[in-house]
Amino acid sequence: MESRRTIDLRVPVLFLQTMAGEAGLQNGDFSSDSCGRLIFLGNDFLVIYTGATYGPVEVTIGVLTAPPADTAAGWETIEEGTVVVTDQLSLIPHPSGTETSIEDIAGLTAVDAVDPGLWQVRVHARGRDADRGDVAVLLQLWPAERPLPLTTVKIGDSYVPRMLTTDPTQPAPLPAEDTTEDAAHGSSTQSPTSAGSVTEQWTRIAQWLRTNLTSAPIIGAGRAEVAQAVDATGIAWPAELVVFFEQINGFPHEDWVSLLPAHELFDLERLVQERQMELDIWGELDEEMGRASANGGGDSVAGEIAWTYLPEFIPFAGLDGNLLFVDARPGDLHGCITEFDKVDTDVAGPRWVSLGAMLTDLANSLEVGVAFDGRWKATVTEGKLSWQYVP
Repeated sequence: MESRRTIDLRVPVLFLQTMAGEAGLQNGDFSSDSCGRLIFLGNDFLVIYTGATYGPVEVTIGVLTAPPADTAAGWETIEEGTVVVTDQLSLIPHPSGTETSIEDIAGLTAVDAVDPGLWQVRVHARGRDADRGDVAVLLQLWPAERPLPLTTVKIGDSYVPRMLTTDPTQPAPLPAEDTTEDAAHGSSTQSPTSAGSVTEQWTRIAQWLRTNLTSAPIIGAGRAEVAQAVDATGIAWPAELVVFFEQINGFPHEDWVSLLPAHELFDLERLVQERQMELDIWGELDEEMGRASANGGGDSVAGEIAWTYLPEFIPFAGLDGNLLFVDARPGDLHGCITEFDKVDTDVAGPRWVSLGAMLTDLANSLEVGVAFDGRWKATVTEGKLSWQYVP
């Protein structure tokens, strides 16, 4: 069952929520585990970032009885998660003022055939970059057996909703974050949802490697090894990074696996060495150029361009001075993945919103054949993994 409606949207946000309470704007904090590049996931609502500043936006809603067979080719960015439906579900454009009732909002669309219960929602989007006027969004809903965390299926645009801090009308409260992360890890407090996503996605990747490659030794680091590396950096690591190295601590040279295109996966020892080398090099350059940074992050937040190498940049992969790092600075994008170029520094900005999102992208690429990072296709020749650049 599918219904289609074109909405003249002049603000870059849609709500998918049940009908309760009064309409209006409410400010609140976003959990890094619940906010992706396309959606913000709550218990009883979903926020969709269309990226549009003017209309029309073509919105297609599909209510299904089972998960779709594929992820719908032709869409640039896809994310999904679980919502609890308790009442009539509606698609609501971001209110342009302070309307006193839901019904006063222009563009309100009731989503029929969605009974109360647990529902999985997959959101597809295209055209979000550069204030384009041809934005399209596809929502697919089907009954869910159990709640699942926000998952990034595909990232194919550069839109990042950094400055939006609005919640839908009277949402159900978000679950409290678990701040009991093992102190021996030295990691920051972060909900186990994102760390669990790393484990789930790595399990998919590891299964593919064992099935398709001649040799793929997969050995994780012990907790003491990880804790030692954390201590060596002097920086609290995001929980995702700790869990990642517990799953895989690089590959031995005699059985090397090209897991990532254009980057070698580091083990803990090399992580510490590469990070210190970059800090030394860029610290000297900053001093020579008279720049104030000199390896000090100051008040900068995760995802913000630093123009140098900061202590909070924790590299986990790289090649010839070009690195992929986890940004451990505070902020809404804490834990995002950015590429550091030995010439242009971090000017390209975040590539994935989290390590879990990057691994989801990688797992989908290996299993389904979609382009990793939107530009790399995996091939296996004589039991070895390699990557082909696809512009």
